Amino acid sequence: MKQTQRLRGWWDKHLSPHLAVVMETGEKLDLIVDSGFNGELVLPKPLILQLGLPDDGTMFSVLADGSVVETGVHLGEIVWFGQAREVRIQATDADDGLLGTELFQGCLVELDPDANHVLFRKKSGKPRKRVK
Repeated sequence: MKQTQRLRGWWDKHLSPHLAVVMETGEKLDLIVDSGFNGELVLPKPLILQLGLPDDGTMFSVLADGSVVETGVHLGEIVWFGQAREVRIQATDADDGLLGTELFQGCLVELDPDANHVLFRKKSGKPRKRVK
């Protein structure tokens, strides 16, 4: 795999930033970049079933409206900056997939809707460890 230092995305007509991420299996995902979600990925349940992602239990999540829901968690591998990376994927009934701030670590993230600019740039050095 060729290592890359930049990942470029785009803005949709609803002013949501997007980034295309490829699963290790080759499946291309169109994900909304969500700075309010502190996990790695959220994917629709039908897509998780289609990809055959292994189950990794459940977890409780606090949604933007303050409600708490129990979600299924699955394991998968994505290509992140040209390298395979294992991720925990939360299942959703929604149609959109999300890319959360856990994947922002070790990156400089530039979001400019006026210029249709979404850029993840890999920083040198190790990312800080997330406190769980």
